[in-house]
Amino acid sequence: MAVSAQERRYLLSQVFRLAETELNQLWQQAGRLATVEFFQYIVDAYPVVVDPYVDMSATLAATWFEESDPSSTYRAIAAPNPPVEKLQKNAAWALQSFGDQGRTDLAGSLNRSVFDGARETTLVNVERTDSKWAVDARITACPWCRMMATRGAVYKTSANALKACHDNGHCVAIEDRVGDYSPPAHMEQWEGEYLKARAEAGTGDPKQIQAAWRQLLNQ
Repeated sequence: MAVSAQERRYLLSQVFRLAETELNQLWQQAGRLATVEFFQYIVDAYPVVVDPYVDMSATLAATWFEESDPSSTYRAIAAPNPPVEKLQKNAAWALQSFGDQGRTDLAGSLNRSVFDGARETTLVNVERTDSKWAVDARITACPWCRMMATRGAVYKTSANALKACHDNGHCVAIEDRVGDYSPPAHMEQWEGEYLKARAEAGTGDPKQIQAAWRQLLNQ
């Protein structure tokens, strides 16, 4: 039985909560150190915290992919984890902020890594099976995520769609293996918003459409 976008989002959020608990413990341990040592301790240890939870989200996504077409004998694979160097760079970036904001930024990076484990796994298997995928954004999503979602199951690579996935956006990738993708009910409202924003912008330029869309939402 296929797992819905809402259920996927919930389960991935629970994986993130587990990961965040471990991140908070790491932050407390590092808090006993001097400033320079604190920075290096977090940067070195952050990938160790992240990896198991990215593995978990990737495994979930591989299972969801297989369940989306029970008649298929295809066995999904999990996408590789991000390189240690990339995770360390993310940690160093977050630590440019001071105090609690640094921890908040690091948690945002962790959140994206967890969701990316699932997104990348979906992408890998979509490409291997020559199927398509869609962005499913939560109802409170920003205009950019809404615009990506309104395009439906048209994506075959991550070239543009992954731009929709912000650190705390909770967008999920939904595979469309048999051509039966059904967008959520609020998509109709978003499509109307898009058309109105495009008309207000007077151009097809995505950045200008986004600016007009934000203005519409703020009215």
